[in-house]
Amino acid sequence: MSDVLLKSFLTECKEIAGGFERLNSKHLKSHKDSFCTRDVVKDEPDYCLYLYQSAYSKKKKHLNKNKTVLIIYSLINRATIVDLQRNKSLVGDLLDTGCKVFLLDWKEFGSGTNNLSLSDYSFQFIDECVDFIKYATNNSDVNLIGLCQGGVFSLLYALKNKNKVRSLALMSTPIDFKTEKDTMSKILEHINLDLLYSVPYVSGSMLNSFFSMLAPYSVLQKKYLTLIAKQDDLEFVEKFMLMENWRMDSPRVSGPVLAEFIHIFYHSNAFYNEFIEFKSIKLKLDTKIDVPVLNLYGAKDRLVPPDASTALSGMVVKRSLYDEVRFDCGHIGMYTMGGKEKTPGQVIGLWLGEELF
Repeated sequence: MSDVLLKSFLTECKEIAGGFERLNSKHLKSHKDSFCTRDVVKDEPDYCLYLYQSAYSKKKKHLNKNKTVLIIYSLINRATIVDLQRNKSLVGDLLDTGCKVFLLDWKEFGSGTNNLSLSDYSFQFIDECVDFIKYATNNSDVNLIGLCQGGVFSLLYALKNKNKVRSLALMSTPIDFKTEKDTMSKILEHINLDLLYSVPYVSGSMLNSFFSMLAPYSVLQKKYLTLIAKQDDLEFVEKFMLMENWRMDSPRVSGPVLAEFIHIFYHSNAFYNEFIEFKSIKLKLDTKIDVPVLNLYGAKDRLVPPDASTALSGMVVKRSLYDEVRFDCGHIGMYTMGGKEKTPGQVIGLWLGEELF
């Protein structure tokens, strides 16, 4: 590192340190985990199933049972991101378009069964929730909304259980795990899977460190300089801290399950093979999903590059039933859009109305 760069780096570090001292003297509002009202309708050792109701929307929409949706999130980070900010809520937007919204929320590893496999998350637990929702709502099938890794789970489930899925919407979901700009894939090529299989779990702090490495300056320094520059804007600071608290609150994840996911998808690029073999299930990829599929992705997404998501077109879905929508944002921006922009939740809700009636 040159003397000029080192001096610039140290100056920025001093600015950040001094800024945080000043921020500590400010009184910021605390936030709750959810803005919409939600009830636990199914509580299992390894997951909870929530049913949401709008607690703040001025738009009172009649809920249509055919627009019953099940949101499936990733094992990484907390699912609270789907309803973290008022008027920037995926759940709230879906409710506003007349959807009945359920969320499958994974419990932190260690609170339930310890010997889980990837097929438990991709098939068994989702199937239990789908059957529960079908019975509770008197529906013959359910609309799935898969987010990031949860989108992979949702796609796998739809491939195996075509008769139980009415439609499939995916957000920021990787399909091709070997694209040129996929930094995470390049790093994971060198991971020691035997070691990962041998550890009971990977801590949330270790996962946070890994994701910080993907864009160290942006994640660890640049954004904090922006925070310090705007420290007198309490609304900005409160929203910033809200997102930081969510980002840093990563749950523990099973080491063997994480290793299995990396092996099947990042190392083997599973959707390009004739079949995907799990510990207990062999899933053939010789037939395509014959339900409507909506694929939403962020043009500036570094975790799931756009071409990693758009690879879905023509693969395991029928082109005539496939739509995709591009948003001018990054990975997290997909969940925090609001204001005058049409949000992913609004797009999904409107698409469900157009496709299914």
